[in-house]
Amino acid sequence: MNARRLFSLILVLILLVTLAGAAGSAPLAGPCVPGAAYDPACDANQDGTITVNDIQLTAGHWNQTGTFVSDSNHTHLGQTWTGANNPIKIQGAFGAPDHAPLVLSNSTGTGLRITSATNNGVQVDSAGDAGVQVSSAGINGVAVLLAGSSGVYVESVASTGVYVDSAGDDGIYVRAAGSPTTQFSSGNNNGFEVAGAQGDGLYVGRADHQGVYVSSAGWDGVQAQSASAGHFGGRFLNQVNGGGGVRAEGGSNEAPDLVLGGFGAEDDGRIYSEPSLSGSDILFYSNDVVQIDLDEDNNSTSAFNIRNGANTVVWTVSETGLAVAAGASATAVTTDEHDQRLLYAVHSPQPWFEDFGSGQLVDGEAVVLLEPIYAATIETTPSYHVFLTPLGDCALYVADKTPAAFTVRAVDDKPCAVAFDYRIVALRKGSAGQRLEAFAAPAD
Repeated sequence: MNARRLFSLILVLILLVTLAGAAGSAPLAGPCVPGAAYDPACDANQDGTITVNDIQLTAGHWNQTGTFVSDSNHTHLGQTWTGANNPIKIQGAFGAPDHAPLVLSNSTGTGLRITSATNNGVQVDSAGDAGVQVSSAGINGVAVLLAGSSGVYVESVASTGVYVDSAGDDGIYVRAAGSPTTQFSSGNNNGFEVAGAQGDGLYVGRADHQGVYVSSAGWDGVQAQSASAGHFGGRFLNQVNGGGGVRAEGGSNEAPDLVLGGFGAEDDGRIYSEPSLSGSDILFYSNDVVQIDLDEDNNSTSAFNIRNGANTVVWTVSETGLAVAAGASATAVTTDEHDQRLLYAVHSPQPWFEDFGSGQLVDGEAVVLLEPIYAATIETTPSYHVFLTPLGDCALYVADKTPAAFTVRAVDDKPCAVAFDYRIVALRKGSAGQRLEAFAAPAD
């Protein structure tokens, strides 16, 4: 009897060991088990110990006990996760329909908010397509309120660094980059807005094509304003030898390519060479005509002035075409043996036109016709002046003058047959009464 009881007890023990072995071959525990070897990925609260609370945090099983396996259909709403040096990582291959490891949707607020970052607010080391993509946003597509380093940092992308498909306000909004002296926010819905930046509002270190490209704009393609008298509203620098600094093209041949000035009726458009370089020149090159239109709006008396270093007008051309020089007028003539020499113009109190020619007396008389085109440019009433030089032993005089010709005769009606030269001096047509007029150089 005792042997029978002992045998039964042995069978029960064998059965229990068998069941225990079967349970050990199919454990219920998942990859994160309380009391297991320490794995930082399982230590959700980063307290150095893996407990049931850590498993609950990772698996989303609340108010439960035991060992849990993480699933793919749970929420972590209202949780706050803290820790150091153990980031949340999402790895894998994510195909249709979202093609993304993280998809956020919020019908009443912000899609993703980073309240503070010591370094970069959002950093993308590498992306095959868009580094950051926002398909639709009711307010800003991307808004960075404060970041210790870059608000959005994109290391490398094959396509677009930051892509915002639709935003109800600004596509990308930066309230403050660094510690700007002041901030100004626009009331418009902008694609990219920087309210304040301690450094550059937009900095492009290198672009293989355009640094900033605007395909179409309803107003100005690029507008820049500066609040510093020592700086510029816009500055363009090309460091490549032979490369141009600025290129501007209007919408048509009649449209302006460059407009200067614009703060008021008396605001001049000015072009300076580099003020800090005493040898800095301004050069204009043209493959054809260089044209200056004075008084384009035809509402004043305008002039083209040239000033010297003392800011004195030394040469001017009025809107009527009157050219006035403060110094002598000269022509540089190149000689065969004496290089270039200056020949000076003869000036007069009145605007005279001259013509020269030669004639021949026949039986003591000659009629000289005025060249018709020359006659059309001069005043013939009052009459013009004629100066004669006989080329022989015969005294000559002007017997008659008409608007079309003058008559030359020998003194005492001698039947001379000598040749002669003549010089005609006449007032410019329409200049009668002009003589030593008062003049003051036109002011700005």
